[in-house]
Amino acid sequence: MIKILKNFIYILITLFIVVIVIFSFKKNLSPIKEIVINSENKFLDRFQIESLITEKMDKDSIIKNVNIIEKNILANPFVKEIKLYQDLSNKLIVDLVQYQPIARLVYENKKDLYIDLHGNIFPTSTKFSERVILIHTADNINFDLKNINSTDYGKKIFTMINYIINDIFLSKIISEIDINYNKNIIIYPQVSKQKIIFGYPEKIDVKFDKLMLFYKKILPAKGWNTYKSVNLKFKNQIICDKKA
Repeated sequence: MIKILKNFIYILITLFIVVIVIFSFKKNLSPIKEIVINSENKFLDRFQIESLITEKMDKDSIIKNVNIIEKNILANPFVKEIKLYQDLSNKLIVDLVQYQPIARLVYENKKDLYIDLHGNIFPTSTKFSERVILIHTADNINFDLKNINSTDYGKKIFTMINYIINDIFLSKIISEIDINYNKNIIIYPQVSKQKIIFGYPEKIDVKFDKLMLFYKKILPAKGWNTYKSVNLKFKNQIICDKKA
């Protein structure tokens, strides 16, 4: 008798699980009532994102083709991450992360490009422009079109960008950098008239320490408009020039 009762309970539990699975499956295939988009309104707004989801299929087909849709959306150059799922109220939840630029490569005869927090390179947009450091780059300087860290020189530039944006003082005074044909760098600060000759992007912390010394010690003593340029290229030297 006890054995029969146990078997009966086991069968009931099994049937209950089967019913729950079937119900859940049907629930997941229910028509989408609404699309909820979680993303910053930058390069792509919510209407553009929704269009990327629905342009090739109707709402009833979306949940059956989530992986295909996610793959298609990831092909958009402004999309870094995407996750689609259906909640219990039959809403399609779209969690979309767009690239976050920290610098802009400005070329003489080529299209501008953005660099993001991880060195990823992606195109600019006519819809939205982020206020970031401008890096005016000679056309002979070639960076990998996917990630700036793919080349040794690109790594040096990326290190320099991060040094600037993570320093409270430097991030306020430096908005533009020039890279010439010899890969040397000139900085044009916002708060003073001096051209900063940085040279090749190496020993970055040492050179910026010298620049801080120039601003804190030399300019207050000699006057903010006394010098036309300051050269940080040479070891243990800060060369200030009144002419150029």
